[in-house]
Formats: sequence, structure tokens, C-alpha cells
Amino acid sequence: EGQRNNERDVEFAINEHETAQLQDIDLALQRLSDKVYGLCINCGTHIAEQRMEAAPLCLRCVTCQTAFETQPSVI
Repeated sequence: EGQRNNERDVEFAINEHETAQLQDIDLALQRLSDKVYGLCINCGTHIAEQRMEAAPLCLRCVTCQTAFETQPSVI
């Protein structure tokens, strides 16, 4: 029973991850369509080409992403 629950939990987590990835891809495609792909959603500057190559689904430049990750989370 415990193993079955664990397997179900793992499968659920994998499905959540895949769903999130598909949403990120859809957002990137929409940004391409809107001609804003590669622009930071916070400050509007161009995201460095090397960053876009490494993480094509990124939404922020390094500066804005760092600030986003270091701000306190609201619970």
C-alpha cells in the first residue's frame, strides 16, 4: 500500500512538472507571436543571447531574475 501511494505521488509530481513545462512553452510561443520574446517581463530590456540560448523559456534578465528570487515569499 505504501509503495503504491509513493508511486502515485511520484506520477502526480511528474505530471505537474510536465504541465508546468507545457504552460511555459505556450507562454514563450505567445511571446513570440506578440514580438516580445527575449525581452525581460520586468524591465523590458533585451535578455542576453547567451541566457536565452541556455534557458529559452526564461522571462527575466539576470538582474531582474536575481531580484525576483531574493525577494521574500508571501505565504
